[in-house]
Amino acid sequence: MHDLLEIGSRLVWPTDSKQESLFDLGERKTWGEEQRHSAIASCAQWWLRWGVGPNTPQAFKEMSLSDVREILQRVIETPPTSPAAGVAKDLHFLASLTSSSPKTLANRFKEGFQSHRCDHRWLLCLARCLQTPTLPQGFLYHRRSIHQLNEALDVCDGHIQIGQPDTADAMLLLSLISHWQRRRPTQEVRANRKNEKTRGATPKPAARLSGTLLADGRFQPNLDFALKSRSRPLLCLLFELALTEAFLASHSPRLARNKADPSNSTREGWLEAIKAQTSKPDVRDLMGDEADFYHYRAQAMDFYNDPKNIYPAPPETIREHPYIASLVALNTLYQARNGQIDGERCPDKAKNTLEHLLDCEDWGGKAMQASQIQSTMNRQHERRSEDERIL
Repeated sequence: MHDLLEIGSRLVWPTDSKQESLFDLGERKTWGEEQRHSAIASCAQWWLRWGVGPNTPQAFKEMSLSDVREILQRVIETPPTSPAAGVAKDLHFLASLTSSSPKTLANRFKEGFQSHRCDHRWLLCLARCLQTPTLPQGFLYHRRSIHQLNEALDVCDGHIQIGQPDTADAMLLLSLISHWQRRRPTQEVRANRKNEKTRGATPKPAARLSGTLLADGRFQPNLDFALKSRSRPLLCLLFELALTEAFLASHSPRLARNKADPSNSTREGWLEAIKAQTSKPDVRDLMGDEADFYHYRAQAMDFYNDPKNIYPAPPETIREHPYIASLVALNTLYQARNGQIDGERCPDKAKNTLEHLLDCEDWGGKAMQASQIQSTMNRQHERRSEDERIL
């Protein structure tokens, strides 16, 4: 797990400024590789505690630009003429999918694929999505059982071994690192100066990397391409990327100077786009019940934008899924704690749900929810013990 984070993060985000954001380094102080490796080890060990880590990397062959273009040309329709001299016709379409100009894209490929470039990672991702009828379930947040996440990490590790991580791999790495940042004790966050603070008030350094996964202008062209190519893996991945960007946009980076960085898009903008698109018949037809998951996840995230909002009830199609049950139970306790709901039965039922899920062997979403459920139950136990002591 340490090697996966070490090598993968350097391939995708090689600059020191991005490494600072990923592993909470620096903050007005110099740092070296020793501090970086220590932070990576802390992240890796945190995940290993929950049984998360790659087992055996899958074997992949290195892909060239011609390989990618051959795969994509089976779907795309090249224009009859090329308006840019010296640029191949198909590159005009590929450029529209990467938010680049045809000339820029052509020039960037003179040295082959470079994993630190967003457009290169995205073209690799497109080709790989079109090559497979299914996406490893561990790439989707709500499907991440321990087993499914480890299988996705094996795929990610295989791509890293050949030096060609794609956008899905970058999303998985950033998701794991940012989740570790979010869930660790708040007094360990460098900006908190060893003081315990609420998680909501604690800066998230990784938020500075918002926009490195999916640029705002890339969403709609690739959504149209996914529908045209009938690629369910690509469509699901697009919504997962959009939700990840929305999540990053909801947190403030660590340093004040980072707050002035131009934002890729607002949290609300991403959430509205997801809710609008997952309501469309052609999207729902291709995605199946995954559309309900993404629509509901966007609704649930939107709940925290305004305390006056009513937490949404999940649709019948996914109501019994363990991840959805955990979301509803966690937010019931959140609302009870903040005085947004009354009564004792609802919180008790929510606690029973969480206790049951902790006892279950493995389920979709457990890899990402287990630590939050455990810390929530610990706090409930501490409050109960304190109340009993006072009485």
